[in-house]
Amino acid sequence: MNIQISGRRLEVTDEIRKYAEERAQRLFRFFERISKVQMTLSSRVTTKGPRYGAEIVVTGPKAMRLVAESTEDLLNAAVDKATDKMERQITRHKEKLREHRREPGRRAAAEAPAEGEEGADGEEAAPE
Repeated sequence: MNIQISGRRLEVTDEIRKYAEERAQRLFRFFERISKVQMTLSSRVTTKGPRYGAEIVVTGPKAMRLVAESTEDLLNAAVDKATDKMERQITRHKEKLREHRREPGRRAAAEAPAEGEEGADGEEAAPE
């Protein structure tokens, strides 16, 4: 479990780091094969006041790379929203992996009787 938290135009205090690490730890519950979580927290000043951003990059096996971003008025809200987005992405990624395994492979298609041939039960295969 490798978690990196950095700040862009923002000093990452111990309190902020602890909160961000707790939220990042939750991502490992959704997918145990995550190898690295990078969280970049940023700040910018607008005419309406400060805006805070959180960007999370999760890397895993087989070049898996997921990115989630959020911008809010409060830093904690930006971290929460970005981690929620990442949780949904990880869940969708896991579903894709599960569905991919369920598809019949080439082997099942090769074992099926071709058109006009008899199957193992002696019946002729129906045209598709």
